[in-house]
Amino acid sequence: MTFESLEQRLVQSYIDLFPRFVPDEASGISVSEQENFYNLMKGLYQLISDDPTIIVPALHEDDAFPNRFTKSSYGKPELQANMRKLIKAMDTLLHSLS
Repeated sequence: MTFESLEQRLVQSYIDLFPRFVPDEASGISVSEQENFYNLMKGLYQLISDDPTIIVPALHEDDAFPNRFTKSSYGKPELQANMRKLIKAMDTLLHSLS
């Protein structure tokens, strides 16, 4: 898959890990409301994937570590820092929704 930015690549991982909808019949919340919330979150991830500047001020060239165990030998220390910025922004957004 081709990405326009590092941030878009990272948001795609959230989308890829998003589970399919499975209602909780015992929750006391209607299935339709659960599905509405599910669709809201799925749509939010897609919206951020389409335009990551919604949550981060700047985009970075797409990149990824070829191997998670050899990050330091890849020679791009700023890559990890840029990845953390997007992850922190996503965590902040999700935390504010709780």
